[in-house]
Amino acid sequence: MSLFYIMSWVYFRWCRLEERCDCDMERRLNLTAGFVMFFYVVTNTNTAWDFGMMIIQHWESTIFPAYFWVGNVFAGTAFVFLMAVYFIPRAPGEEMNKDHLDSMGKLLIGFSILWIYMFWSQHIVIWYSDLPNLTGPLLKQREGNFAPVFILMILTVFIIPFFALLFRSVKLRVLSLSAVAFIICIGIWINRYLMVMPVFTNGEESVFATYTGVALLFAGLATVLLSFIAFRAFSPDVNLVPASAPKEHH
Repeated sequence: MSLFYIMSWVYFRWCRLEERCDCDMERRLNLTAGFVMFFYVVTNTNTAWDFGMMIIQHWESTIFPAYFWVGNVFAGTAFVFLMAVYFIPRAPGEEMNKDHLDSMGKLLIGFSILWIYMFWSQHIVIWYSDLPNLTGPLLKQREGNFAPVFILMILTVFIIPFFALLFRSVKLRVLSLSAVAFIICIGIWINRYLMVMPVFTNGEESVFATYTGVALLFAGLATVLLSFIAFRAFSPDVNLVPASAPKEHH
């Protein structure tokens, strides 16, 4: 995990250097990006195993780590967009570039399709094998008291983002695209909830309306926001569009 964050920091610093000095660092950046992705996969594979798979006795899925990677990138992309729009300052009266919004909308709809593909790939293999020790934990996430939560997850992670982002008018408006990005973040959080909670409870106990549940939720959110505040403190000159970016001609 340390190597992942270190390489990410190096990649970010070299990107900033390229923006400032107009240097040709494409080869170096491509190589660093490869290391970032390698350590990302290693880190999240171990996280998926330890906190998602190994908590269930005798349960295994070869697709689960990849399913976990995709969800993290999906939610991370949506979250970074929200942070960029609402917490990185722009010049007075400056609006976001329509091409940037369109590209972000296409990226999010692409991730939604990839996520549902990974979800289905895991489901169909385990369902077809029909081994009780494998199908039991998977089906528990969508039955009984967890059924409404599961339906809400599918709505927020795939159905709403996919059909909303089919419309160009949604992608080209900051408010509507932000709403979709926020829904995606909520959906992936519910997805993580369903990976863990059905193992320890039958769904009858109230998880949210307890001090521990609320404290854990806000502690996690506070940690993420604190990391963003620290990033802004160390890199106050980061903007939505680099200062050296060429002006567009229409």
